[in-house]
Amino acid sequence: EESQNAAFYSNPKLDRILTEARRSSDRARRMQLYREAEAIVADDAPWATAYSYRYFELWQPYVHGYRPHPVLSQYVRNMWFDREQQKTARGNAPCWNGVPGLDRRCKHAPRTTLALALGRLP
Repeated sequence: EESQNAAFYSNPKLDRILTEARRSSDRARRMQLYREAEAIVADDAPWATAYSYRYFELWQPYVHGYRPHPVLSQYVRNMWFDREQQKTARGNAPCWNGVPGLDRRCKHAPRTTLALALGRLP
């Protein structure tokens, strides 16, 4: 089982509720338990976010099952590739328009994240 508890937060009552929620096959009961768990974490406030950043995520149409996660970066548990679609995808080769030393013009002229960050749009 994976955990993102980098703060080593611990609350025995919360642990019991989460264990019960994971074991329950009753959806309504699980939802009730998770709401209780959220309330405990909100009351305890085990960490404070001092900084948050914005970022953009782009992915190819042959990447399926990927959904940006509100907290975790690169949460790829359910992601998969359609290899046949990948073979025929337009722009399958990398393109580095506007990036010094890596310029290779492409017909579809994508705008890379680095080019956007550097303010060098093709």
